[in-house]
Amino acid sequence: MIPISIAVLRTGEWMIIHRCTRCGALTSNPICGDDNQLILMRMAVRPLAQPPFPLEAFGDL
Repeated sequence: MIPISIAVLRTGEWMIIHRCTRCGALTSNPICGDDNQLILMRMAVRPLAQPPFPLEAFGDL
């Protein structure tokens, strides 16, 4: 299992989304107190830092 993303539930709880390296199945687990907070933040902002589309598509909004 490798962590691939962060999801935030409506309750505000953060979940780590993992993908199985063998079958590709996705699972989620709540974050724990001993999880590396810097890595969690990096995972959370990755979609903003590396969007899946060119930002130029928005023009001068």
